[in-house]
Amino acid sequence: MLDPAAPDLNRRGFGLSIAAAALAVGSVESAVAADHPDPETTVVDRIVELIRQEHPDERLDAAAIAEIRTDVEQYRLRSAVLSSFPLANGDEPGPLFRALRQH
Repeated sequence: MLDPAAPDLNRRGFGLSIAAAALAVGSVESAVAADHPDPETTVVDRIVELIRQEHPDERLDAAAIAEIRTDVEQYRLRSAVLSSFPLANGDEPGPLFRALRQH
């Protein structure tokens, strides 16, 4: 886990920790919903709350939280689009780039 007081905390590290938190929330989403059903709380709300808990900082004002919420909503929509794309068992990624070695 990243330490918010660490001087080497950067945007990439923060973004990776947010992604990890989103994955963690997504993996336990059904268990939490079964234990504490609350129809008013969305997944995005829980992810944003987890980010607030994991990274408490006075710079996370209402505008910053709104921007984070927008980003999380966009990531969830992109994830839904990617997840809905049907893949066959033999599907592979596109062509791989390999550098040509000249002898």
